[in-house]
Amino acid sequence: MYSKFLKEHASLKDKVYLYLKDEIARGNLKPGARIKEKKIAHQFDISRTPIREALLQLEAEGFVRFLPRRGIIVRELTAKEITDVWQTIGVLEGGAAALAATRMNKRDLSNLEGLTQRMEKALDEDNYDEYNRLNLRFHETFLKKSGNEQLYEIIIRLKKRIYEHPVKMVTIPEWERKAFREHLELLKIFKQKDAQKAETYLREVHWNLEENLPFILKSYFQEE
Repeated sequence: MYSKFLKEHASLKDKVYLYLKDEIARGNLKPGARIKEKKIAHQFDISRTPIREALLQLEAEGFVRFLPRRGIIVRELTAKEITDVWQTIGVLEGGAAALAATRMNKRDLSNLEGLTQRMEKALDEDNYDEYNRLNLRFHETFLKKSGNEQLYEIIIRLKKRIYEHPVKMVTIPEWERKAFREHLELLKIFKQKDAQKAETYLREVHWNLEENLPFILKSYFQEE
């Protein structure tokens, strides 16, 4: 029934997890909505155990909340939480960029440059899904190059919290173009192998809350 979400090798817990994440991302399960374990068990024809395991993972990632006597509900993502996460990512990703800057070899830099070229092409063609996919790959490339697996995992978990939450406005071209220019500048910094500059640029420019806040509010809450 849900074959488009499910991989053959996925565990029952993972299948339920992916299904619920998709329902939340699509807005089919809205903030405050109660998640009915019995209904999911019937849909998948499975016991409650993998469902509870999936819900515990979603709770750890900040997508659902267990409430006494009220069951399990989808968490609302507030503007305060989004901005807090945004600032936290800036600090952590800045540190990761500093670690990666001195470890980048010619192949790594060539890979990042190729990604920026494909990102520009996607923007020119108004293919924002492809642009966003390449954007994530750009960041994941240097995050992994930091060599710090714990730092990488924490940043990815935080990004999931804000990127996989339903948004009011999916695409803001001005915001995407701004971010793209910043990727080009970051690539130049990586080529210079300047760790301090990479950290400062990620924290104070790319993830700068004041400059990005109007776009954040517009994207998540359609506020001008």
